[in-house]
Amino acid sequence: MTEVELPRWQLEPEAVVAKVVGVVDPSCAPAAVAGVVERVFRQRPQRRELARLLEADPSLLTSGLPQVPRLVERLIRALAEGGATGLVPPSCAACGRRRPLTATSPNGRICSSCYNRARIEDRRCVECGRRDFRGRDRDGRPRCAKHLPDQDVDPVREITGLLAASTGLERAVLEDAVRQAERSRAGQLRLWWALSDRPDLLTGVGARGPQSVSTLAKILVDRGASGVVIPLCPWCNASTNLVSLREGIRCCSHCWAKSRTAWCARCGRERPVGGHDGEGRAVCVSCRQTDPLNHRRCDGCGEVRIRRRRTADGGGLCPACCTNPYALCATCGAWRPCWFASTPTPRCQPCTAKARHQAVCVRCGQHRRVNNRTADGEPLCSTCGTPPSPCAGCGKTYRISALLPDGRRLCQTCWTKHPSAKRPCSRCGVVARLFHRGMCPECARDRSLREVFAGTSGQVRPELQAVVDTLRALDARTVLRWVHKTPARRAVFRALATATGPVTHQSLDAVADGHVADHLRAPPRRSWSSCRP
Repeated sequence: MTEVELPRWQLEPEAVVAKVVGVVDPSCAPAAVAGVVERVFRQRPQRRELARLLEADPSLLTSGLPQVPRLVERLIRALAEGGATGLVPPSCAACGRRRPLTATSPNGRICSSCYNRARIEDRRCVECGRRDFRGRDRDGRPRCAKHLPDQDVDPVREITGLLAASTGLERAVLEDAVRQAERSRAGQLRLWWALSDRPDLLTGVGARGPQSVSTLAKILVDRGASGVVIPLCPWCNASTNLVSLREGIRCCSHCWAKSRTAWCARCGRERPVGGHDGEGRAVCVSCRQTDPLNHRRCDGCGEVRIRRRRTADGGGLCPACCTNPYALCATCGAWRPCWFASTPTPRCQPCTAKARHQAVCVRCGQHRRVNNRTADGEPLCSTCGTPPSPCAGCGKTYRISALLPDGRRLCQTCWTKHPSAKRPCSRCGVVARLFHRGMCPECARDRSLREVFAGTSGQVRPELQAVVDTLRALDARTVLRWVHKTPARRAVFRALATATGPVTHQSLDAVADGHVADHLRAPPRRSWSSCRP
């Protein structure tokens, strides 16, 4: 489907909403309405759904019925706060007052007060009818504070009595384990009821009991209990906490996510649902990210791409502009952008890739890191996951580096020569092959040099200005390789930036080993010598 075939409410939802609101209430300026839509509805799918609803039925803005969707109500109330007078917010289906409707009922949406009253009525005590709900009995019926279930029973002692003979642990150890697995009395009662009905829950079938069964089993095994088996996930046989519920049976979170699969409307594969397209059909995560409707202009590079991170001013950054903070990798010891940079164990991208799950590739049969998977979920290595294919430019079979808008595939060499590879720089405006963040190599070099040579004050100290000017005179891509590709050289630059005094060959030898120092003194040799005072 091309952009021309898409309805306007998908392509320009803000403009559609502003137009409909302007027709219903002429006092609302289109620019102000579009601003309210962007401020109130942060997600693009919400804006598209709002535009679709209003385009199909503009009377939702003035009907005042409790069946009005929540999105329309939020828009009406936001515009009313800005001075709109021609819009009518929906009324509560129970009390009829025009209050924020936060819940639903069989007759329509209701306010929080009516919802709380209905909830209290549903929780009347089964014994006396009082409204002070305090819990439920063994059959799930509500109870008040006066008629709590099993008031004279100590559930911890009862559970300990069930386990004392079979586990071989002392009662004090068992009581501490039960309290650690379930702290509340209501939870301890549910655990006691479950173990009383099914004594075999701690022997391997704990997936059919409450979540606290698997927690208690792990605690007992750690303390040396005999006859206790930690329950495994019924679908993947993984020994982990069974925190989710699938088909009435406890399972791990991974198997629960796999149960939420559907046939993707774009690629046709059965994969976990990542979202829905404009027609409400389920799509996978990959197709959702490649859908141009979900792309926005990046505040960093200016390219229209999928947003990965929001900025403080409401904008966003694409994946290429979302660089992780620099830290000392706990695995390799290099100063690189790292995941978990604020923790004691940061990890850079190369070390993260090495730690990726390994398996036997179904195509080549080699035991390698899993980089891709087949449509059936079978593991593929990096080579088999992205196999070489004929290039549309040279006709040779290479690994594809670019995909043109018309679907043609190009290798790295042909892509470098193609006009589509050159775009205007977001800083200087020159049309060139951009390096990163929408900048040409020259602008990227200047920015990287300022970042790497910035001292504790954030400024380049005067003694290093000659070094920066010399590096700026060299080839841009060469300098960028020095700064980004070799951590040892970057560490030398950072050490010079935080040092004091003049920059000489002696100061260079103090912070760099012989190989790095000789490389920096390589031709043109006068470049480093000219930096001496």
